[in-house]
Amino acid sequence: MQKKILHPHLHFLRWIALLAFCVFGVTTSVSAQNTDNTSEDISKLSFQDMKRKSRRMIRNMERIHQWIVMEREKAKKENDVAAYDCLGEHLTVVKTLLGIAEAAQRDLNEILQSKSISEDEKRSSAVREYTRIAQADAQAREREIQAKLCSGKAGSYTGTTQVFVEKPKEDITLDPTLPPWSPTIYQRRVDASTYY
Repeated sequence: MQKKILHPHLHFLRWIALLAFCVFGVTTSVSAQNTDNTSEDISKLSFQDMKRKSRRMIRNMERIHQWIVMEREKAKKENDVAAYDCLGEHLTVVKTLLGIAEAAQRDLNEILQSKSISEDEKRSSAVREYTRIAQADAQAREREIQAKLCSGKAGSYTGTTQVFVEKPKEDITLDPTLPPWSPTIYQRRVDASTYY
């Protein structure tokens, strides 16, 4: 009987496939659990809690919108084009998210005031609209964090700087990774790049 020998590359590929299958399976099950827990928590909310929390989330999104507008105006006054453009991108996204959340809140209020639909249908529709508001609020919060990282002129320095370069003494060693080093000072030109 002749024993079948696998090519080394095929053996390696089988291990990679097995690893990918395990990782994908774990990730999918974790994300499914998170989704189930989130929807389960929302489904337990009363209609009054949904209305109250959705109003709070929309007020928070309006606050984020106003903050980005003020920061963008500040960048405009300072002629900081990089920060202005960066903040403008986040402002566009937050405006869109705010519009989505406000439309979802209108739909939520209509659903809760409706007398023509069953209680089960009312609850599932309310959960759907509340989820849209919560997701928009979470994305707006993420945009606020990213907008705080927008830096133009504030992130660079254009004045005179000094660059200290340390190099090994020629007579001690030929290996530049070994100490001792003597510092050398070079004057940096003002018109030099702010990055290099």
